[in-house]
Amino acid sequence: MSTTPPGWHPDPTGRHQQRYWNGWTWTDDVADAGRVGVDPLAPTGPQAPQQAGGQQQAGWQQQTAWQQQAGWQQPTGWQQQAGWQQQAAGASSSPTARTAGAALALVGGALLAGGTLLPWISGAGESVNGLDGDLDRGVLDVPGWLVLVLGLAVLALAGTVLATARSSSPQAAAAWGWGVVAAGALGLLAAGKDLLDVLDAIDQVGGLVDLSPGIGLMAAVLGGVLALAGGVLAAVARPSP
Repeated sequence: MSTTPPGWHPDPTGRHQQRYWNGWTWTDDVADAGRVGVDPLAPTGPQAPQQAGGQQQAGWQQQTAWQQQAGWQQPTGWQQQAGWQQQAAGASSSPTARTAGAALALVGGALLAGGTLLPWISGAGESVNGLDGDLDRGVLDVPGWLVLVLGLAVLALAGTVLATARSSSPQAAAAWGWGVVAAGALGLLAAGKDLLDVLDAIDQVGGLVDLSPGIGLMAAVLGGVLALAGGVLAAVARPSP
């Protein structure tokens, strides 16, 4: 609907100087040099006055041009925003996965190191921890203190990964992660070998003494598994493209 107010406007047919616009359509009333007359308008349908129509057309063209420009820019902006969000998600996905891996490795390192202070063999109301000298000499091929050292190494390396997950380069963070993998794998091998040694010693005793692997040794084995898994997660985490 036209917003041009009713009144006399230039005759769109060009036959007269002015023609009356009633706000909706042209009428048959015309004027020339101040003299009013009647001239039926050809049935071409309502059209807004030329000046108003030109303004409306110009406004429509401007709107169309703006819409085209906005339509062209909008996908671009959306794509840029989406790309930025993907990049941000990718940039954060690596530290998030690396942080989770480092946290898991920290738990594993704590179990490795702390397990040596807990019983490795229990029975007959007594227990022996992993740092007991007699246990190292008589039963274990791998001394318990080595498991403790490896657990502390996992804690130090995983702590470094956790502290630098968002600040260091991916290559440096991956290198620290592989360090956790190495320490965790060695800790798992050491604790696993000690578990086999303890089981073998219990088997040799037979039923004479009711012995069983202690909670500390089981915790150390579990800690080695967690440290290894966490280290792998921290090492292989990569930013998304």
